[in-house]
Amino acid sequence: MRFINIAVLAVALAPSASFALIDPFHAPAMISDLWQAIGLPDLAAPFKTTLQLSEANLAGLTTRMEQIAAEGSGKWLSDDELKAYISPSADAVTTVKSYLTSRGIDARTITQSKFGDQLTFVSSIGNLQSLFNTKFQNYQLDANSAVVVPRAKNYTIPSPLANLVKSVYPISSFGVPKELVPISTFGASGGEETAQARAVLSERATYTQCNNSAISPACLRDAYETSSYTPASSTDRAITILALIGQQFGQTDLTKFLTKYRPEASGVRVKVTDTAGGITFPLFGSGVEVMLDIETSVSQTYPLTNDIVNYGSQLTKGDIFNLVAQYFLNLDASKRPGVISISYGANEADFSAAEAQTMCSSMQKLTAVGTTVVVASGDKGVAGNGGACSAAGSPFVPTYPSGCPYILSVGATEQFPEQMVSLAQSKFTSGAGFSNVFPRPSYQDSGVSSYLSKIGTTNAGQFNSAGRSFPDVAAAGSNYIVAVNGKYGLVGGTSAACPTVASIFAMVNDARKKVGKGRVGYVHPVIYQNPSAFYDVTQGASVQCGPTSTSGFSATSGFDTPSGLGAPRFSKLRSIFGA
Repeated sequence: MRFINIAVLAVALAPSASFALIDPFHAPAMISDLWQAIGLPDLAAPFKTTLQLSEANLAGLTTRMEQIAAEGSGKWLSDDELKAYISPSADAVTTVKSYLTSRGIDARTITQSKFGDQLTFVSSIGNLQSLFNTKFQNYQLDANSAVVVPRAKNYTIPSPLANLVKSVYPISSFGVPKELVPISTFGASGGEETAQARAVLSERATYTQCNNSAISPACLRDAYETSSYTPASSTDRAITILALIGQQFGQTDLTKFLTKYRPEASGVRVKVTDTAGGITFPLFGSGVEVMLDIETSVSQTYPLTNDIVNYGSQLTKGDIFNLVAQYFLNLDASKRPGVISISYGANEADFSAAEAQTMCSSMQKLTAVGTTVVVASGDKGVAGNGGACSAAGSPFVPTYPSGCPYILSVGATEQFPEQMVSLAQSKFTSGAGFSNVFPRPSYQDSGVSSYLSKIGTTNAGQFNSAGRSFPDVAAAGSNYIVAVNGKYGLVGGTSAACPTVASIFAMVNDARKKVGKGRVGYVHPVIYQNPSAFYDVTQGASVQCGPTSTSGFSATSGFDTPSGLGAPRFSKLRSIFGA
């Protein structure tokens, strides 16, 4: 007797969806070589899909955020207020749900997000192919990985939903986020410090006394003017470190580091939240990235509350930056952190424009409720996070998600006084550039226009001069002392600068709380109007790749693309934010 797969047959016999005059959404033009097509998927296999619905009034949300930033009160939106801006009408949601069920989607699998702007459902791959006029393939992410995921290189939103649905994921998600740690040097044995690290073991440095070969927490605190400030002890979630890609936290390493470099904080115990497949397993050993981030933030912000969210795994489906934003949005308002530090990134070209815009809308919503998102700009200059050397005159590669105008992007400097990190000294070059997806925000108009007039036709045609410039700011990012797996070592990268800047804004939040004000939230309009709150970085550049490369962007006086506004001054930031 011959058996027929009923689920597949049902798809084949279902009436076709209407796609008249609707343009398809495409996967990124350049898909990373890590994604290897290995055949066709089982059409009966289940696949979880999320529809990003058209928000009720996203433009109005933007206007309201600018008003709150200008007022300076820090009275960011409540969850109900945010929902009023972004939740589609009940009729719109009903229309989408009805269409899905008419196309064979089981209504019991359809769920709506907390703010009403997303619908998630489960269907067979075969049904999705019919619903979105597409074809799936199986892909293996990295030849050495057992992870296989179905993906499609394009999809089309049915015409009855065209004005109600903005994007669909993770059907065409091909992003590959990476941790941003370019270089690390560790002591050979016994948990002893390297010779360079020993030079700064015990003494608090001043700005002029910082040891450029081994940066201690005391150096950072004095360099950025926080050493004389004492935050208030609080259980409020001041700063969250994001851990991705299997990074493991080690409490023993943190205690060792704090005992040496911030003794009064040596009793700190950090809470780790494993979610979306993230697993903390101490026997795996500590990860350099997460230890760098948490050791930096705790030593800078004590006694503020720091924690870690260990999110996702290689099995995570979709744009992990969007998923992370959604995770924090879905928390109770009282449990959201004031600042999130993200030392991971990808290339903007790894994501479709629709996917990137969905991510940035999620980041905007998170910022609208008062959370500042701080992200490392990348460690390969203008060559993107892949760092491949491009032919002379070829387009620069912007990183991701730094191009989103609601994210605070951070570049890296070296030495004191500061200059942009160099390949010669720090072995990496700070990520910088212009987005090809996000247009220049109004808060950048003055600074970017001035910078473009200074560089003239240099590298013309290799970047989108109308795009959002990143990073916004910069900070020391070379030769940080860290403790990992019982040993001290030195680590550099924009992933070191990122938690440093995040820590400074966490302390600004604390200072504002002391005078009865809310969190800084959407910081961009305020800081761009007050460039004097930053040390101007005028030397160095963010270049292409290779030891002799000069193709890229140079630092200048005032705003520039490599360093943005420059390095933060805590005392000045307190002043401009009314604390």
